[in-house]
Amino acid sequence: MLGKIFLKSTNKLKYIIKTLKEKNFIEIASGYGIITKECINFNFKILNIEIDNNIYCSLKKKYYKKIYILNINLLNFNFRRLGYINILGNIPYYISSKFIKIFKKNNNLKRCFVMLQKEFVKTLSIKNINIYKIEKFIKEDFFPQPSILSNFIKISKRIY
Repeated sequence: MLGKIFLKSTNKLKYIIKTLKEKNFIEIASGYGIITKECINFNFKILNIEIDNNIYCSLKKKYYKKIYILNINLLNFNFRRLGYINILGNIPYYISSKFIKIFKKNNNLKRCFVMLQKEFVKTLSIKNINIYKIEKFIKEDFFPQPSILSNFIKISKRIY
């Protein structure tokens, strides 16, 4: 499963989802669908991107007709073809830097709400980008438990 950790804590997640003003998202690295389920409960329109074929099949079966899901690598996805969009997800930490580069170079990506490693978030300083910490997550919020802490953050581009 590509070294992925899966979010299992729903209380913090429900709080985060409830506070989002945006209702249309691309959910990346969907995992077992804990974020997907909450988005459906709040009537969000979502397109899911999941690289793991087993998880993709499970999500497709579980949420048939409720979501549109693609079985592709998000690093190879052409975000420009969708117009202005928002991103939501629990990105595998080993591709965080690559994903941030994708976010920076695609003008149509408006906002990004993602889980990232706490230490990585501390190092983020990106020209013309605002970064807001929304919620802290502890090791026990995930399965399997990682050896690090996580932050759910909002990244948005500054408009001049």
